[in-house]
Amino acid sequence: MASNSSPQQASVRVVAYPPGWRWLSAALAAISRVSLVFIACMIVLGWFISPPLLVRLVFFLALVPGLAVMLLRAVFSAECEVAEGQLFIRRRPFGFRMRTTGAPVDVQAWRFWSLAAPGPGVSITFAQGDGVRCRALETRQFDGLISALAGSRSANVPRLERASRVYCRAKAESRLARWHWPWLKFGLFGLFPVFVVFRLHQNILFGGLFGQYYLQGPAPWLSSLAYHWIIVTVYLVIYAAFWRAWVELICWLTAGLMPVKADTVRFWGEILALLLYFAGIPGFFVYRTFY
Repeated sequence: MASNSSPQQASVRVVAYPPGWRWLSAALAAISRVSLVFIACMIVLGWFISPPLLVRLVFFLALVPGLAVMLLRAVFSAECEVAEGQLFIRRRPFGFRMRTTGAPVDVQAWRFWSLAAPGPGVSITFAQGDGVRCRALETRQFDGLISALAGSRSANVPRLERASRVYCRAKAESRLARWHWPWLKFGLFGLFPVFVVFRLHQNILFGGLFGQYYLQGPAPWLSSLAYHWIIVTVYLVIYAAFWRAWVELICWLTAGLMPVKADTVRFWGEILALLLYFAGIPGFFVYRTFY
């Protein structure tokens, strides 16, 4: 009995950007990440940035654009199916499936993004009505989508596009990616430096960890704790972003110049970034304690 499903059929979660919206999302993502590296470089070069100003810079230049990217991804979230060169997209804004009308479209051409921003994805060209339309599909399941689309494109792939695919595949297959989970790096692990800095502040000004609590009450003590929590977390994010940027730059250059070494360089780059963060920060506090 013949199967009803085609061997090329694929159903993947994507972000289906209309023309132009992908570049807006990419620009916002770039601002969010580059601004952290720029602020880190300012601190390394000795520029004085007061803690309140630092929080404002990170909030408006990094957090707000990052949240905007997340919002765009949620709005244009979709489910894509490809079979025999036919493409069908079901919109899933904010994770809710919408009833989609219309028939699948014929994919005429596609290309992997040479610049994986705001993430890995492909741009497709398809016929609709009397014209030709374009759509940008961002997805972490790009291997499945590429294998389904492979029949609608020649084998000639530009070098920069090949480098981008190697870079994205090495990053997606990294076994150490889970250690970069924000709730682990800045949430759970971040409690340690927050506690050390807040305890030192309380000991110096009030003679003990709960000195301010006994003298002024719970509200000022909690306010001081929240202030130090925010400041320390901001510094942790900047510190992690600085070293992460160097690792990603080296991995991207390796993917273009020595693609066969991409996985190895990615592995050791991730190890270095994790050691500088999870071992470097406690090491700094130990050094400052005894020297």
